This record gives sequence, structure tokens and C-alpha cells, in this order.
Amino acid sequence: MYENAYEIFKYLPIEQAEESVYIQHLWGSFELLNKSDDPVKAFSLLPFHLLFMFAVQYKIYRLSAHDNPRYIEILSRCYANAGNRKQLEINAPIRNSDGIILSECSVKNLSLIKEKELFDFLEIINCDRLIIDKAKLLVESRGNYAHANGQIEEDVNTRIDEYLEILQHIQGKISGVNNQIFEIDENIQEFDDIEEYMVETFRDNQFSQKDFGSVIQKILESELLTFEQWEQFIQKGLDNCYEETIQALEYISRNNQDESKVFNARQKLETLL
Repeated sequence: MYENAYEIFKYLPIEQAEESVYIQHLWGSFELLNKSDDPVKAFSLLPFHLLFMFAVQYKIYRLSAHDNPRYIEILSRCYANAGNRKQLEINAPIRNSDGIILSECSVKNLSLIKEKELFDFLEIINCDRLIIDKAKLLVESRGNYAHANGQIEEDVNTRIDEYLEILQHIQGKISGVNNQIFEIDENIQEFDDIEEYMVETFRDNQFSQKDFGSVIQKILESELLTFEQWEQFIQKGLDNCYEETIQALEYISRNNQDESKVFNARQKLETLL
């Protein structure tokens, strides 16, 4: 099987909640088909395409809450019947006055938007127009083999690399949003074991391994963490975004103004490298 395909999981949520079965369903289908011989192998691109679209929908879902007015403005340009439009307008995961996100809100509702139009929401984070247009072309390409027209995808691996290239670009653009969302505040001091805190935060914000990797340095530089919490975040980082966690520790060991943090980062690196 094409090894690069596993990279898709770095862009899907760490805590997948109710969508986990669907993600397993798609990946299992992809894996089975991709291990087959041609021409069966070629059809593996269809479940991979859906995994890609789901990863994009998670990003758009977060952006719909981050900049709701812009989300609504772009939504107004999308095709949708009256019922779907009303559902999409209130779909953003924004807590109400009681601190509750409506149960009707779901990343899955974004499938009500036409696939090509979904990429227009990436304007919120200033994604390059060339990348948006390339993503739309991949949707058109998918249409070539998702209908009974006799066409078969000729180069599955190249298409997979193109999907991952687009996700990598989106990830780079959404990192600033991640930093605003994942804020360590005084409430962290209420947790002795922060595993529950991390699970809840990852689930509420649909954070992927790549998302966590984009904020790990900021987290480890926080002045609000106890040493035990700091170590727990490091372990979570090593489990989910190893390279980014090592890079964060190396940066802290060279540049942080807190001597104790520099010492701890160097000590940790010595045990890891």
C-alpha cells in the first residue's frame, strides 16, 4: 500500500467522537482496495477523496466559529435550498449563553455544501487562489471515476500526493487560528492530570495532530503550567506530533528567557535524542 496515504490521519481529529466509525469505514475501504491489483486498486481513490473532504470540512467547521460573519457571507454565495441554508447558518460550533454548543451542529452538515464551493471558505484564512482552484480540479477529477462512464484513475499515488499537498497548505494557513483557539489560561491550574483537559479541548476544537503540532511550542512556553503538566504536554506532543515537539524543545533550549525552562528543555532533549 502507498505509505504516504497514512499522512491523512495527521489532518483528521485526534479525538474523533461519533465520526470515528465513519473514518474507520473510509480508511478500511481505502486500505483494502489500495492493496488490490489493478484495475481494482484505482477505485481506492474514492474513499481517500472522502477522507480528504472530511479533513477539509473539519477545518471549515472550526473557521465557521472563528469568523462567523465571514462564514455567513461566503455561505450566501453557495447553492443550497432554504432548509439546508437555515441549518448551515446555525451550524457553527459557537457556545450559547449557557456555554452549550447546539447538538444540531456538526461537521457532517457541511456536506450539504457542494464540494467545489466548500473550498471558497478557505478565503477566511487567505489560502492561495491557486490551491483553492487545484482543490476544485481534484473534485472534478473525482467526478470522472465516480460515475458509470468507463473511466479509471490512472495514477492513484500522484492524486494522493496532490490531496496531501493541499492539506499541507491549508494547515500552514490555519496555524494562526489554532494559536488563538488553544489558549492556556489560569483554569489549567485546576487539573492535576491534564489528560481529561486535553481530550476535551481536542474534541471541542477538532484538533488534528498537525493542529496540535502548530501550538505545542506556545503551550510549552506557557508560564501557567506546573512542571508535571509541562511533562504531560510533552508526552502528548511526542505521541501525536513528534517532530514539532522536538523542534519546540530545541527552540526553548536555545531562546527562552527563563533559565529553568531552558534547563528543563535541555534535560528532556538529552533523554530523547
